[in-house]
Amino acid sequence: MSPETERRHASWVLRLLVDASIAARAPDPFDWDLLLDLTRANGVLVRTAERLATLGVQIPERFAAAVASERERVRSTLALVRQLSRACEAHGIEYVFPKLFQDYPDMGDDVDLLLLERSARVDDRIVAGLRASLAARDIGGWIAGTTTYTIDGCPSPLDVQHGRLGVVGEQTVFPTVLIGHRRHIVVDGSEFATPPPEDQLVLQGLQRMWGRLRIALCDVVFTMSAIRRGSLDWDYILATARRHGALAGLGCYLSYVDQIHRDVFWQPLVAEPMRGVLGLRGWGRVEFRAGGYRFPILRVNSRLYVRQLGSRIAARDWTAATRLFLIPVVAAARAFRRLAQGLTSATAPPRGIEKTMTTADAPLRVLMITSEWPVADGRPRTTYFIKRQAEFLQAAGVHVDVFHFKGAKNPWNYVRAWVRARRRIAQHSYDLVHAQFGMSGLLALPKRLPLVVTFRGDDVQGIVGWDGITLAGRVLQLACRIVARWADAAIVVSEHMKDYLPRSVRPHVIPSGLDLNLFRVIPRDEARGRLGLALDKRLVLFVGNPADPRKRHPLARQAVDILNQSTPAELVVAWGTPHTDIPLLMNACDVLVFPSAQEGSPNTVKEALACNLPVVSVPVGDVPLRLRGIEGCELCADERPETIAAALERVLRRGQRIAGRDTVTDLDERQTTQQVIAVYRSVATSRGRQPDLLGAPSAVP
Repeated sequence: MSPETERRHASWVLRLLVDASIAARAPDPFDWDLLLDLTRANGVLVRTAERLATLGVQIPERFAAAVASERERVRSTLALVRQLSRACEAHGIEYVFPKLFQDYPDMGDDVDLLLLERSARVDDRIVAGLRASLAARDIGGWIAGTTTYTIDGCPSPLDVQHGRLGVVGEQTVFPTVLIGHRRHIVVDGSEFATPPPEDQLVLQGLQRMWGRLRIALCDVVFTMSAIRRGSLDWDYILATARRHGALAGLGCYLSYVDQIHRDVFWQPLVAEPMRGVLGLRGWGRVEFRAGGYRFPILRVNSRLYVRQLGSRIAARDWTAATRLFLIPVVAAARAFRRLAQGLTSATAPPRGIEKTMTTADAPLRVLMITSEWPVADGRPRTTYFIKRQAEFLQAAGVHVDVFHFKGAKNPWNYVRAWVRARRRIAQHSYDLVHAQFGMSGLLALPKRLPLVVTFRGDDVQGIVGWDGITLAGRVLQLACRIVARWADAAIVVSEHMKDYLPRSVRPHVIPSGLDLNLFRVIPRDEARGRLGLALDKRLVLFVGNPADPRKRHPLARQAVDILNQSTPAELVVAWGTPHTDIPLLMNACDVLVFPSAQEGSPNTVKEALACNLPVVSVPVGDVPLRLRGIEGCELCADERPETIAAALERVLRRGQRIAGRDTVTDLDERQTTQQVIAVYRSVATSRGRQPDLLGAPSAVP
């Protein structure tokens, strides 16, 4: 994914959400996976889905499942906020939710509750009746006097701020303004206390730039919408921002939002008389990359820090100045913590894949470890099935946090990843670890949590070179057998792989699931037209890395060369092809040739069957079982190129699609997801955890 593609998708979302009168033209090429990651990470997923629905756009099932999951999270968060509001009112506690409803029907990652009471002892009256646990806080939270709670049944943590705002609690007067000006709004049939938009905009100036790494789309949408409505009291905003030392931060923030508005809508957002007063110039450029709008962090934070500190000293506000002197310490501590963790979540920055559907009980929390996550690094990938499994588990109510690392057969990479993974496990309350591929399981040893390992092929069968199993492959086999012995549950993707594990291990057989909405039947001529392929040629499809000895591309090439002596055909190699184009290729081609030397349960063959594409394969992995009884597919008796060529010729002369789709419907990702959840439940229950997980395939949208 190029930065330009990401930027175009972000601009398109802004046009959709900010100006309903614009029929925003979708980016070309359009990427649903990118759109899902962008909107989920930037807090605009639900609004984007609703806007697309009003335009009559059909959204893919995976996107719809994520939207349903987010809506469920918002519903559970609203239920928590109702309880908090009732508790505060019952005990006469002055309160406001400063930012919670800025993004509704989306919501932020956490619930910010601001109280006038400075003592944290008031919290007991607020969380009484809730199954709340006090969460760890960093040095900034400790100095600011913020307490954080995790609430059973709600994925959003509760942050209670006690009469202070700011990085180190330096703002002590503005909280009284927010609470004094609060108004009640009705959301989903209930009343909630929230500040007016003018105070919320000043709050953006106080909080949006200090110590931030990016500006999220949800913040940009709120600010643009509030200003474009034209009803703001700018005299009040300016006077309040000056009084509370927020004018520089507000000017910086609006400078960037104004730039974004110019880039997207081709006109300024802030009127000319206000531009000079706010000081919009001199803050540098903002650009969308890596999931958010990025700005020159060092320049911005140093300028704002010096101005804020200078104003406090000039006003002889020594208490606030003392607190501000601590900001470099807090910033260094947070930077070190980010460096030490060195991790990313499934979906993206703050609003990632960890936000899930919940049940009456807390969701089961799983750390998924893999070195094969399909990151957008420009390298071709075939492991989208791991990402898909994480997403479907997420939609089924499991809290999945993904730790991915670059293994690259480098022991030092594994050592560094082991250190980071151990920190991650120690710092979070996971119920179990799920390692994708056996080598990833090494990062979970020695065990601190129940361990589930999915073995997928060459991890236990050994890495294949041009001359057989390599030395590295044999070392890997040994390491995976050790991991299997220590695992609480092992999963293999085909029956024959059981033979590669120690006899004491009793693995579950769960093949990789299929996205049957993506891999579907499309008319051949339509698929060729969309790919620009000739209609009059016979096309033989090879899927995989031609340089990988295990895939044996030279054997496929030899077979097609022999085939051309009697039946003209062209070999089409799918490597580096976007994953969403593979179904088009499978529908455009006449036959799949599959000469691999080693496989577990190859997704390529199952995906071809889902597209009714004939398959010619050598006997490898579970392919003989998959092709059994399907007329029009050929399982070669041996691996000679002449044998494969003869099978290809028979299939091409037959000239028909197969009836393969019905044979793989049991591999729908919804059903395999429930099988994986059953394994999770078994290991969690054996350790005393009683997860209330969804138990039927229909639970996944």
